[in-house]
Amino acid sequence: MLNIFCSSRLASIADTRVMAFCVTVVCLCMTTMPALAADNTNDYWVVGSYKTLASAELERERIARLTSEHVEMAAFDLDGRAAELTTGQSVAYRDGAANIRLLIRQRMERLVQREELVSNGLAVWRLSVDDHQISQFKASVAARGETLTREYWLVLGSFHGPDRARNQRDSLLKAGIDSVTLHRLEADGRYYFRVDHGPFDRIIAAQRQRFIDQGITGAFWTRVRGTALVDVE
Repeated sequence: MLNIFCSSRLASIADTRVMAFCVTVVCLCMTTMPALAADNTNDYWVVGSYKTLASAELERERIARLTSEHVEMAAFDLDGRAAELTTGQSVAYRDGAANIRLLIRQRMERLVQREELVSNGLAVWRLSVDDHQISQFKASVAARGETLTREYWLVLGSFHGPDRARNQRDSLLKAGIDSVTLHRLEADGRYYFRVDHGPFDRIIAAQRQRFIDQGITGAFWTRVRGTALVDVE
């Protein structure tokens, strides 16, 4: 009888300990779940690092056209650490004071993606980045009066006189092509008139091909670089 009692007692104690362990595990999981949900860190491919915003932006645009990937930017201290993030404030940034890294978020097929990037002549390495760092870098750049994107226009025609430009614009509008604008520009003391489609924040190859297929074989992309574009009614 004593043996039976002891065995039963030991089994009861074991069950109690197992139950306590399970409760502890569940509590720990519930405690850590909010932290996991709040984690904004993601894996990116680093495809470049630059000291000035102008250089980084030009290369970002080139890589975006080359790979059709969305390229982000974020600032890192010169020793490679992530720039300090301050709640409610933008990351301070000055040219030469930090490295601006170009980032492409990893896809599920990350090895295939890496091979594609390397095949385009890019040196890549993996890095985990807090997405807040990317958004705060954008805010910092915007706060100092600069933009990360410029206006791109798809030029569909260029003429010395306004009448031919108007005719092409009107034909495109009648064909259902929206966002067509007639711009007047000046070069070497002479005016010329351009039929532009846009604006866009990046070059989209399919847009140009669309007009080439419609017979506008001379369509080309241009980026506004301080040129005064005068709308012509």
